[in-house]
Amino acid sequence: MICVQNGGPHDFYGVLVVSASGKSVSVQLYAAVGELAEARGSLHERYVPGSSPVLYVATGGGSSYPVMPVVVPDVSSVKCK
Repeated sequence: MICVQNGGPHDFYGVLVVSASGKSVSVQLYAAVGELAEARGSLHERYVPGSSPVLYVATGGGSSYPVMPVVVPDVSSVKCK
């Protein structure tokens, strides 16, 4: 699960999340300027709870951003809002 806070200047659409090992997942989301959105997908990799693997988020516009999520044992307990 990823949470996206869109600071603008444009609306934000679907992204590709890529792991350091090269696995990727395309997730559909829409976040208007100023909005917070949540998207879920699976890279089908195992991560240790508490660790922070480096992932890359690639936007439809071609920009790429590194993110360092915190791995939790049960994602159902996490909320973006």
